[in-house]
Amino acid sequence: MNRINEILDLIEKDEGLVKAREDSLSGGLPLNITDLCEQQKGYLISALCRREKKKPVIIVPDYAVARELATSLSAFIEDETVILKPSEMSLVTAVASSREPEIERAGAIERILSCDFGAAIICSGALVNRLMPKKQFCSFAIKIKLGQEQDPTEMITELANMGYERTGTVSARGEFSARGDVIDIFTPDLPLPVRLSFFDDEIDQIKTFDPDTQRSVEPLKETTIYPASELVIDSSKRNALAKKMQLTAARDINDMNASSEGKTADILYKTMKEDSNSVAEGIRFSGIAKWLPLLIEDPDCILDYADPKKTIIFVDELSSIRQRTDGYLAEYFARCKTQFELGGTPKIAFDTPMKTGEVFKKIGGLKGIISVSCLNASGNGIAGGKTVSASGISGENWRGRDKDLAQRIKGKDRPRMVFMLTGQQRTGSFRTRMADEGASPDIIEASLPSGFFYPGIGLELVGEQDIFGAEKKLSKKKKSGGNRISFFADINPGDYVVHDAHGIGRYEGIVNMKMGKSCMDYLKISYAKNAIVYVPVDRLDKLQRYVGPNGKAPKLSSLDSGEWERNVQRARNSVKKVAFDLVKLYATRRASKGFSCGPDDNWQKEFEENFPYMETEDQLAAIRDIKRDMESDIPMDRLLCGDVGFGKTEVAFRAIFKCVQNGRQAFMLAPTTLLAQQHYDNFMARLGSFPIRVVLLSRFVPPAKLKQNLEDIKSGRADVVIGTHRLLSKDVIPCKLGLLVVDEEQRFGVNHKEQIKAMKNNVDVLTLTATPIPRTLHMSMTGIRDISILEEAPMNRRPVQTYVLGYDVEVVVQACLREISRGGQVFYLYNKTKDIDLKASELMQLMPGARIAYAHGKMSEHQMEKIIESFIKGEYDILVCTTIIESGVDMPNVNTMIVEDSDKFGLSQLYQIKGRVGRSDRQAYAYMTYNEDKNMNSDAAKRLMAIREFTELGSGVKVAMRDLEVRGAGNLLGAEQHGQMDIIGYELYCRLLDEEIKRLREDGDDDMLPRLEASIELDFDSYIPSSYIEDEALRMAAYRRIGNITTPKERDDFIDEVTDRYGDAPNEVIFLAGAALIRSMAAEAGFERVCFKDAGVLLYFAGDRKLDMPALSVLVGTPEFAGRVLVNAQGKPYLHYKPVTKRHDKTVEEVTTLLGILKENRTQGKK
Repeated sequence: MNRINEILDLIEKDEGLVKAREDSLSGGLPLNITDLCEQQKGYLISALCRREKKKPVIIVPDYAVARELATSLSAFIEDETVILKPSEMSLVTAVASSREPEIERAGAIERILSCDFGAAIICSGALVNRLMPKKQFCSFAIKIKLGQEQDPTEMITELANMGYERTGTVSARGEFSARGDVIDIFTPDLPLPVRLSFFDDEIDQIKTFDPDTQRSVEPLKETTIYPASELVIDSSKRNALAKKMQLTAARDINDMNASSEGKTADILYKTMKEDSNSVAEGIRFSGIAKWLPLLIEDPDCILDYADPKKTIIFVDELSSIRQRTDGYLAEYFARCKTQFELGGTPKIAFDTPMKTGEVFKKIGGLKGIISVSCLNASGNGIAGGKTVSASGISGENWRGRDKDLAQRIKGKDRPRMVFMLTGQQRTGSFRTRMADEGASPDIIEASLPSGFFYPGIGLELVGEQDIFGAEKKLSKKKKSGGNRISFFADINPGDYVVHDAHGIGRYEGIVNMKMGKSCMDYLKISYAKNAIVYVPVDRLDKLQRYVGPNGKAPKLSSLDSGEWERNVQRARNSVKKVAFDLVKLYATRRASKGFSCGPDDNWQKEFEENFPYMETEDQLAAIRDIKRDMESDIPMDRLLCGDVGFGKTEVAFRAIFKCVQNGRQAFMLAPTTLLAQQHYDNFMARLGSFPIRVVLLSRFVPPAKLKQNLEDIKSGRADVVIGTHRLLSKDVIPCKLGLLVVDEEQRFGVNHKEQIKAMKNNVDVLTLTATPIPRTLHMSMTGIRDISILEEAPMNRRPVQTYVLGYDVEVVVQACLREISRGGQVFYLYNKTKDIDLKASELMQLMPGARIAYAHGKMSEHQMEKIIESFIKGEYDILVCTTIIESGVDMPNVNTMIVEDSDKFGLSQLYQIKGRVGRSDRQAYAYMTYNEDKNMNSDAAKRLMAIREFTELGSGVKVAMRDLEVRGAGNLLGAEQHGQMDIIGYELYCRLLDEEIKRLREDGDDDMLPRLEASIELDFDSYIPSSYIEDEALRMAAYRRIGNITTPKERDDFIDEVTDRYGDAPNEVIFLAGAALIRSMAAEAGFERVCFKDAGVLLYFAGDRKLDMPALSVLVGTPEFAGRVLVNAQGKPYLHYKPVTKRHDKTVEEVTTLLGILKENRTQGKK
């Protein structure tokens, strides 16, 4: 930062500005700085704050400006910039709603309060949001110090009251968990959650931890737990406030009844009853904004939360801020008026925002405040302030002007010129180009989007956009796989499971039973004919959750029929064929020779630098893999997997460009006319001025143009061909085809798939799919089908604000009109084809001005495409549709979705449905409605609970992904195999496939010794007490971890982790982890059974293994085991070990060491 600080200190050269600032401070006046250019503002704000050793708090018109300014500030300020968005001020009362926006706001408010930021930016609407008095808000914060007395039970109650949600495992902000002597809390303002360990009522340890691994990161001496909500209601005042709400609504109800508005009054009474009950019981609910004037009587605004001793308040374009604030309020008051007339809100809701006059009066009275603006216009500065000009000029565009730029750099009479650039490769390339012209640029490694000339200080800064063109917008940091939940982590009693030997059963829960001298936990599984099997927890690897088609309940296996064994054998035979075909295909492809591309040239680099966003880590990895494949002489066959909008197309475009640059033709095949057209339009836009000829083959192309295109393809004049299955016709004759990109291959028919397969010979093939590929299947196919996965969402995706509520026609109408009023469009999901036209007509009557169309899967493809194309062009505002509607086509203008009867959908459907909105940087909304009047059966109620969970999912991989993963497996392997998966379950099928592929890749060697499994019998207790890990799902996950222990390090890591998460591990858990390690090591050493008895430990050799005499000789010769090991070769051979002491922990350690010696000295052999 030294070079940056040196640049910032040049502000002292603008003597007029410096003097004006000092005069304004001494006179207690605001300072208005005018005549700036936009690019200069980030520098000026940073420089003034550095000069006064304070931090900037900047008020801007809206979120778009905030993002741009934050990017500019990041070049000069090291610490993170916090952005406070306006509150949604939702008036919708819902059963459940997503919390992301609320948590994000709470975090920003708390960081402004504690001055924990590099810079803070406040969007104008947030100025009028009513906040609790700063002092009152701070009173709810819990300050924690090591050694402090703190009752953990009281803390749990306080956290719930502060808006935290209790969960089994903390993975997201606003959550907490309590396990024995440990409380985990993820506050909205901190980057990592905090773990508190108690010794009775004393805080023994404070540590941050990683929410993905759940392991501690670093110890702390103290921390502050701020509320998880910007509104906290004191538990002692809840009933009084609820009463106040009732009295306020009662006055409105009386007025409504007097005006013969009985129906409206009834709705308001119902709303008031639900909301006041929630307040009295301390239940969080959406729509609380309508009662804020009662709940916060003497409000503060966000400016009251900033510390004037540590910050400078800046106002960026005051006139625009006024306009945007007025617009924000006008939109709220329009909603409020409509809701009040319908009975959805009380009259007091009109007082929820703070008065603009009061807020702007407060701004004008702030000491040391600075207004910055580009124009010195009336109303664009703070009245009564001192005005000074600090004129700046936007930077020049130097792209493609290397000679001119070099002359500027070498010029004698020029201002100081500094380049602020990042990216080692492109910065190095720029240095080389300048050196070729005899110039040496002064470069600072920092990312300034675009530069400016500031004559007052003689400084010209040049940014990345000025040199490289399109600005690289920062991508958010990749979230690691914390949301990836194993099939077993959330198993519940009643779920179906698959046991390798016994088949499909129903899991009934964990039971603790005494067998012989020891207590152990067992999984109780029920089968057909009321049969029960108790599975020891150390045999969890034999059990998987059943995942089958569409969540249908499978048939329970019968233990005495032999049917399960026959099903597994059939699946095994099926797997052999699949594995053989895959391995054969792989070998054939490796043996054939294809065209190899050369390394990237300058045009390739320029094409990639023109991409207007910073690539995600996943994209970069996929691009590297694809280029490596293309530069090899072995034909590429890679699958690129990622959700819509995650950047698959950009990756494909780079591969296409590389192919063309190497003198080959590239084909891109899409399943629908609309998708082909979208790919064509996007590629043409990306190409810009590059001399590459692209043609389109689809129904949208006129006959004469189509004929010309076909001739150009044949002659080679067409470099890139994008089209539908029309591309597979016989009259399409490629010329030196080098690359085939296939988008969503599984959506083509059988005949088309055969044609695609024929076209694949000796050309590079890249297949794109939005269907998730299961990780287990991915692992088993490593090296057979090359797969790249894009899991990271693009930067500007905002979480979809989701509401779950009973169907309310007025809420639906308001949601639609709100979206239409901001120029957006609406998906209305109605999954009943027979009367979808009537639903569309009903909506037309409710919203006379709205343009409404409907579409469903029983329409012809041509008819449906026509409707969707019109919708994409903006000819309709609302599309009433079934789930069949095209999901591959990007529709960024659709940002509201209404789902009717959402409880009738499976989670996987809801995952896909929700993913259709929120594909731009606009806030998107999803209203998941259900019929309140209809009695739900238990299954429907479960689905509704699942939808509640779904509101918290974001786009993470959780329960909803299971169905999709199974479908992905079917797409990859074919229909027949999909049927086998249905019978024996997905995980077992994948395991069989994995084993068979490994066997075939080891040259089909049937003479290899099969993997040995050992059993263990203990005469002491080994289980996880429910008092240690109370949550059964977490206990199950811990057992799963124990089952995977194979080395002493893994055992120690497990003990460290549970101690970290749950407190000191009891002996039973330590013994259990040790026993798991012994079981694994015993199998590797050739033992099939280990028995702990009073007389010692007996280790029985497996019948198909020869005694490893050399290893046994080393063991017997080891001093610590001399005289304690006896090998009995009579009958069933076994090794008898006499422990040093009778302490179980010592015996476990000794046996582990014994097995380690045998393992290290074993000799390899076959049967």
